Amino acid sequence: MKNVTLLEKQLRNATSISALVPVFSPDGESCMFHGNQSLLTIDTISALIAGIFFTVHNNSQVSSITIAFPNGTFDEKFTYVLLECYLEHIIADHGISVRLLYNKKEKNIFTDGIDHSPLCVFGEPNRSGMDFVRQFRFGVGKNYYRKLFSANENDDETLSSAFTTLCLFFRGLGITKERSESLAEVAVELVGNAIEHSCTDCFLDIDVTPRNYVRRNNPTGPKYYGVNICVVNFSPTLLSSQIQTKLCTNSEISNTNDSARYWRLREIYLHHRRFFREGYGDDEFFMLSAFQDRISGRPNEYLTGGTGLPALIKWLEAQADSNNCYVLSGRRKMQFIQSLLEYDSDHWIGMNRVHDFQHCIPDKNVFLQFPIYFPGTAYNLNFVMETEDTL
Repeated sequence: MKNVTLLEKQLRNATSISALVPVFSPDGESCMFHGNQSLLTIDTISALIAGIFFTVHNNSQVSSITIAFPNGTFDEKFTYVLLECYLEHIIADHGISVRLLYNKKEKNIFTDGIDHSPLCVFGEPNRSGMDFVRQFRFGVGKNYYRKLFSANENDDETLSSAFTTLCLFFRGLGITKERSESLAEVAVELVGNAIEHSCTDCFLDIDVTPRNYVRRNNPTGPKYYGVNICVVNFSPTLLSSQIQTKLCTNSEISNTNDSARYWRLREIYLHHRRFFREGYGDDEFFMLSAFQDRISGRPNEYLTGGTGLPALIKWLEAQADSNNCYVLSGRRKMQFIQSLLEYDSDHWIGMNRVHDFQHCIPDKNVFLQFPIYFPGTAYNLNFVMETEDTL
C-alpha cells in the first residue's frame, strides 16, 4: 500500500512511542516480538510497528518475524486494520516472512470481522505471505468486503461499480434496500473523497456481524448486528490541509461571487480563532470544515463540491444505535457524537449542543488527542443496528 513508509517515519521520530524490542535467533535470521497484553490497542500496535521497522532496516539478514500476543485481543477494527496495512508493506516490499499469534476466541460486535481478516492466513497451514498480500488487496465473502483502491481508480465507472457491488453485498445479507444503498453510498463516497484529495491508494474494509448480539442490560430484548467500516489512506495531505490552504491563501474568495460560502466560512474561522485553546485550533477547525455542506478543498471548486462527507454525517445522524465512529488525521481524532450531528438551517454543522457552527465552537469531547501522528486519513465506523423486522 502506497505511502505506508510515512507512518514509519512518524513512529521513528516519535518520542512518545517505545518500540518493542525483539528476541533474535542465534543465526540472526529470525526474531520474535512477544507481549503479555490482554488488550491490543493502537499504542501496542504502534510500538510493534516501530519495533519491526527498526529491526528490518537495521538487520539486513532478518527474513522471518514472529509476533506473539497469546493473550491479546484487538480493541477495535482500526487497530487490526492498521497492523494489516503495515504487514502488507513488510511482506510485499521487504520479502519478510511473518507468523502471528493472538487470542482469536474473544471478540465483540466491533471486532467480529477479524475472523475474516487476512491476518488469519498466518495461522493456516501451507499459506504464504503472498496469500496474505492477495487477500489484503482484494477479498469478498458472505460477511466481508475488502479492496485496495489504487490512486487511478477514482473514475465514475470504478466507483459506480463498487457501489453496485456493495449494494448487492448488503442486500445478500438481508439488509433492507434503503439501508444497503445508504451504507454503500457512504463507503464509496469516502473512498472517492480520499483518493481525490490524497492522490494515493485507499483501503476499504467492511464486515457485517451475525444477528445474534443483544444488549447486556437487556439480554432477552431485540437482536442486533454490526456493520463495521474502515477507510484508510496514507498521505502527507491531512483531512484539514487543502481547505486550510484554500481559505487562507486564495485571494479569489469573495462574498459577491460563487465563493460566497467560503467567504462566510472564513468569517466563521476568524470568529472561532478568538476561542482557540489547547485541544481546539486551526487543525480542528479545518478538520470540521471538511464536513460542512458545499465546502471542498479542491482549489478552484466553489459550487458542486463537498457532498461526500456531509452524506456520512446524515447517515450517522439517522442511526439510533451508532457507536464508536470517528475520523483520524494527523494528531487529531474527531468523534462523531450522535447528539451533536445536526445541520442548522444554513447547512452548517457545529458539533456542539446548540447546533451552531457560526457562533460556537465544538463540544470539548469531539476532538481528542491521538497517541500517534497518523499521516493521512482513517475512518473507523462501527454501526450497531437493530435487526429489521422484515428479515
